[in-house]
Amino acid sequence: IGEALPDPGGHLKRADQLLRLARGAAPDNQEARDLFNEFSQVNAAIQEQVIRDGDHVIAWTSGMGRPGAARGESLQPLSVVFYNVASYCHEKGMVRLAPVFGERAADTARQGGPPLRALWCQMESFAAFLRHAAGHNALALERIDRVLAEDAAILSARSSVRLMTRFWRAEVLRDLGRPGEALSEIDAFAPIEAEVKGERHPHTLNTRSLRAGIEIAEKHDADKTDELRSIIAGLTSAYGERA
Repeated sequence: IGEALPDPGGHLKRADQLLRLARGAAPDNQEARDLFNEFSQVNAAIQEQVIRDGDHVIAWTSGMGRPGAARGESLQPLSVVFYNVASYCHEKGMVRLAPVFGERAADTARQGGPPLRALWCQMESFAAFLRHAAGHNALALERIDRVLAEDAAILSARSSVRLMTRFWRAEVLRDLGRPGEALSEIDAFAPIEAEVKGERHPHTLNTRSLRAGIEIAEKHDADKTDELRSIIAGLTSAYGERA
């Protein structure tokens, strides 16, 4: 499926055949059924090389990223196309299909070498998030830690990508049953996030919400009622201002 972008060629037909074989071989496998159903929703759009979502259009050409011609920064448009298709699938609830394109976005940016290293950090982080959304938490954590190991010259401590990646790391640690580590992660990046983005920014408020949720789940003694009310009021105000 991932190889069908940018040139669908025979990839879509082969993907359809393999998914049908998978369903036949493992009829009780929910992931195979989900992926087949999600693939069916976008098959025609990928064949036409354009996805329309209201006024938003994602389009590409077969010549993008052609082997031997595409190097370095010239791979950026193709990586962004994969990212946009992955985002579209995620927003439409296609949790099995979204990681396919998310990983292609990251791999394409990686092939771009040093000129696209910062873009790779963003794409790899997003691919990890999509794996987390699909329930593959251990794999998501591996990808996240690769991004966070990146040199500060490429991904500074105050960059939006690093801050969001650390937020996702805390979420993954929580879902892996490691709440103490999740809270330590939040303690490490939350002050930087609040300084960079502001106390009332939705990302800062979401981080506070994540911390409160973990502490409630772990039955910490503090009453979080006032904290949650403050977070809800802040998010309501922030998103109202952006509407």
